Amino acid sequence: LVRVERGGRMLVEPVAAAYFAPNLGDQRELPNEDSLGLTFDDTNLFRTNRFSGYDRVESGVRTVYGLNTEYANARQQRFGVFLGQQYRTREETAAPSGSGIDTKFSDFVGRVLAVPHPWLTATYRFQTDNTNRELLRSISSLSLGPAALRYSISHVRVDRALQPTATASINQLGHALSAAISENWRVQGRLIQQLGADSGVLVVGGTLFYEDDCFVWGLDLTRRNIGRAEIPPDTSLLFRIALRNLGQLALRGF
Repeated sequence: LVRVERGGRMLVEPVAAAYFAPNLGDQRELPNEDSLGLTFDDTNLFRTNRFSGYDRVESGVRTVYGLNTEYANARQQRFGVFLGQQYRTREETAAPSGSGIDTKFSDFVGRVLAVPHPWLTATYRFQTDNTNRELLRSISSLSLGPAALRYSISHVRVDRALQPTATASINQLGHALSAAISENWRVQGRLIQQLGADSGVLVVGGTLFYEDDCFVWGLDLTRRNIGRAEIPPDTSLLFRIALRNLGQLALRGF
């Protein structure tokens, strides 16, 4: 539903989908190596399979529905809100308990977008519990400046209930600064830090990019201060080159 008046356009868009697949039974009896993590948000609400690997597959009959609204005008201003949910005919045993999609009625996921100026963009994404409306996941981001010099800050909070193997909730703050050196060259720096009792720098790094009509390449240096016994903290140097429309190649220096 679209309405245009006074140089602006208002959009109200109901969205829905239905998926039909065989019931695969209790997949918890099968080994799981590459599908341990699962994120449920507005970006994958309509995806056929939300598992990142091949060891788990969403099955059964389900419907997805939501409502998207947006206002935009000739001054490049945009404001929008999206809210959606999923319903299954039976519970999904392949999904981790508390993930948000393991019950018949899923959690609610949504997005709020505000672009009052081309140099200012604010986004808020969230996931709330279906039963008690408790906020389980929130991602807030703010970007300032033109493409030539743009600073972004984001805050991520993920409740421990969404991470069965986690010892605490995630509470992180991220920074990124991107600058255009010339028409083809740009540089970016980034930093992610943990907030709360165990505060500190988690990841810091920088990337040098070159881009033209034929290919894109980047040289990335990253220091990671988090890890575990089998994947300890490290410093990596990665060279990545992509030929437009042909794919990419990544080489790790150390």
